[in-house]
Amino acid sequence: MKEENTSQSRNVRGIIHIFDEELEKKILNIIKINIYKNEKNYYIITKLYYSTTMQNSSVPEKIKNSIIKSNQFITSDDLTREFDIKKKTASNYLSRLEREGRITRIGRDGYINSQKTKLKLEIDPEIKKIHNIIKENSPYLDFIIWSIFNLKNFFHNIPVKNFIFIEAKELFELNSIRDRLFEHNFESIINPLLRDFEELLYRRDIPIFLLKRKNQYGIVKIKEIGTAISERCVLDLYYFITRRYLNYPSEELKDIMINMIQTGEFNFSFAMRYARMRNIEFEILLIFLKLKEKLPNYIPRKYLNRINKLKKNLNQFLGKGWTHGVF
Repeated sequence: MKEENTSQSRNVRGIIHIFDEELEKKILNIIKINIYKNEKNYYIITKLYYSTTMQNSSVPEKIKNSIIKSNQFITSDDLTREFDIKKKTASNYLSRLEREGRITRIGRDGYINSQKTKLKLEIDPEIKKIHNIIKENSPYLDFIIWSIFNLKNFFHNIPVKNFIFIEAKELFELNSIRDRLFEHNFESIINPLLRDFEELLYRRDIPIFLLKRKNQYGIVKIKEIGTAISERCVLDLYYFITRRYLNYPSEELKDIMINMIQTGEFNFSFAMRYARMRNIEFEILLIFLKLKEKLPNYIPRKYLNRINKLKKNLNQFLGKGWTHGVF
C-alpha cells in the first residue's frame, strides 16, 4: 500500500515540479491536503499547473500587436488566415489576451479591442434631479428610474425629447411619486394607456411615465439611484414603440443597437432572457437576423441558427419577403 502511495506521489509531484520547485512547496502548503487519498487533488494540482504555464507562455509580439491595434471584430479564423497558424493556437492566443483584459469576447468566437468597450453607465442630470425630489420627501420609497438618455453613449442623433420612466412595485408607491412630482410642477401619468402615448404628438412637454412593475431584472444602482442597464432600456423602448406606439424613431433604435453590438457593449444572453420575459423573443431574434446584414460577424451563431429554422418554415407560408418590415 505504501509503494502505491509513493508512485502516486511521484506522478503528482512530477506535474508540479515541471514549472517551479519552490512553487510546488507553496501550493502544497496552501492546499493542505493528503494527495494520496483524494482523487480530486490531481485535478486541482493539474489545473494549477495549467493556469500557471498558460500565464507564463506569451503571445508572439507580432500577433499581439496586430490584435490589440485592430479596430475590427477578430476571430480565430482571422488569425489562422493572416499568420498561417492552427485554429487551436489562434484560439489560445485570443483567450490569453482576453484574460489579460486586452480584448473582450463577443459571441462564441469573436473578440474586440477592450479600449472600445466598458463604457460606464452614467446618470442623466435630469434623472438625478427627479430622483432627489422624490427621495427628499419619501426617503423609503423604492423605485427605478430611467430614460432614453441611459443610452446616450450609443446615440446616432441626439433626441429632441426625453422620455422618462419610473417603475415601482405597488400602486400606492406610484401615487406617492406622482404627488411628489406634482408639488414640483412635473406632470406624470400612472400606467399610461395607448391613447396617452398617441397624444404625446400634441403635447409640448412630455409627462413622466409611472409604471407598476415588479421585474428587477437588469437593474443596477449607480450612486444610490436604481436604474436600468442599456439592454433593458433598448428592449423596453422597442416594446413601447411596437405595443404602445411611442413616438420614437425605430431607425434610431436600430442605430443604437448596432453601436452597442459593434463596441461589444451588448449582452446577447441578457437580451434574450429579458425578451422572453417581455414576450418579444421571436421579434428580437428577427432583428438579429436583419442586423446580420450590416454586422455579419457580430451576431452569435446560436441565435441565428434558432431563427433560421423558424424562417425556413415561415417562408413556405408567408413568402420570402415577410421579414422586410423588421427594422
